[in-house]
Amino acid sequence: PNTPPECPGRLSRPTPGAFFRGSGTVVVDRSQLEQATCRIGRQLVESARTRPWQSRWWNEWLMGWVMSHPSLRLQAFRFVDVLPGLSSRDAIAGHLAEYLGQVDGSPRVVRLVERIVAAGPRPARRLVAGLARWGAARMARTFIAGADLEDVLATTGRLRKRGWASSLDCLGEVVVSDDEADRHLVEYEQVIRRLAPEMAGWSERTVLDRDGRGPMPRLSLAVKLSSLSGRFRPIDRDGTTADVISRLRPLLRTAREAGAQVYVDMENHAVKDLVFHIVCTLLEEPEFRDWPHVGVALQAYLSDGDRDLDRLLDWVRRRGTPIWVRLVKGAYWDFETITAMASGWPVPVYPQKWQSDAAFERMAERLMQRSEWLRPALGSHNLRSLSRGIACAEAYDVPVGDWEIQVLYGMADSLAERLGAAGHRGRVYAPYGDWLPGMAYLVRRLLENTSNESFLRMGAAAGVDPADLLSPPGPGDEEHEQEGVRLTSAEETTMRFANEPLSDFSRDDRRESMRVALEVVDAGLGRDW
Repeated sequence: PNTPPECPGRLSRPTPGAFFRGSGTVVVDRSQLEQATCRIGRQLVESARTRPWQSRWWNEWLMGWVMSHPSLRLQAFRFVDVLPGLSSRDAIAGHLAEYLGQVDGSPRVVRLVERIVAAGPRPARRLVAGLARWGAARMARTFIAGADLEDVLATTGRLRKRGWASSLDCLGEVVVSDDEADRHLVEYEQVIRRLAPEMAGWSERTVLDRDGRGPMPRLSLAVKLSSLSGRFRPIDRDGTTADVISRLRPLLRTAREAGAQVYVDMENHAVKDLVFHIVCTLLEEPEFRDWPHVGVALQAYLSDGDRDLDRLLDWVRRRGTPIWVRLVKGAYWDFETITAMASGWPVPVYPQKWQSDAAFERMAERLMQRSEWLRPALGSHNLRSLSRGIACAEAYDVPVGDWEIQVLYGMADSLAERLGAAGHRGRVYAPYGDWLPGMAYLVRRLLENTSNESFLRMGAAAGVDPADLLSPPGPGDEEHEQEGVRLTSAEETTMRFANEPLSDFSRDDRRESMRVALEVVDAGLGRDW
């Protein structure tokens, strides 16, 4: 009854008295925070839905349909993964037949396509293969901002006109040699030198270009540290750190001189601590110690995510200059689970998805509480997660320019529009590069991480009940069960009698234990026993 009417084009503010201050500290009423979350979520629901006459509706419908069939989703992932290596239509048809033939309980249209590519006449098989390749290319161009810098500049310009900032990500960053690492450094620097001056000439948009401290960079570039070393190995922390910094230092210098922002992306769990160590080491150097236009990613699906946030907060206070934090759920759940189980190590990710959702809300609120040091960039397409983050920004009175929402290019476009109309900054994470290998990378992320409550799925599902999407994360909800590895009773019995696993030398404490052990052994060498 006390909820104010929705204002067209903006998010309505909370009712007076929903949050209050005492003794200089914000005190948040949890029930009022929940009400604000639901209010904001309801306001965003309609803006997130697309209609059949909008071109992206068909992409969203198709992706939602594929995701609604788990077996089809798995085989689609496998097919897309190998598609860049298939050079002929006959090869495409053959692989398509293999993968579709393994779909359990496949829909009628899938069975029809499978029969055609498996036993149909050659012209029909080649036609279907061509359509499959064309469809993949069309979807790739939906989610990839461009093939070269001219395309990227045009795309980011269009995004800006629609009220969005952008963060660029170069696809195909895996390297295995110093020469490749050097080429990636050159490519990153070319992006900055080519685009930063162009973007500096754009007319100012206060929401996008300023925060509570003044002007912000218009060019934001995401960097994977593994792309800056041919030997990115956590077991050799000091050697890897020196190798990466030898390229990261000139890159940050170029970015600072050109007025660009750099985000350091997070990768798999084995290199997480190494990434943090490299970032903290370099940003403590006098040249960069006072530079605020740098960010790092935190993954909420890691069970030690809260500890990582604490460590980052302690460090940034010692440094004395804030940084941005891109908070995401995480993109390697299956990989982390399978790798840890195969090695006999503790699984580093939460076993159920609702736990990751709860951790995201918890960490988002802590970031809003400490936004003077860790400036929040909430990266998600989950309606509940984003609504909670926005409610926390209101609750803790975080200045509009000191936090933002980030979405993937080609997804949640209407959400970004709504945020912009409400006076908030929305930033689009825009991958660019060759469409075919890039498509394989990006579609894998979409297939693995886009869940039923996402904006992508909701965009084409006008009948979705907002109450279901906005319910707090908790156990007992089948919608929140994390798909992935399940053990049989025989496998569980086997694991109870497993041998002692090999040490995980990506961990600092394991390497230190080995160093001490080697010193003890070394002291006894050269003697008779």
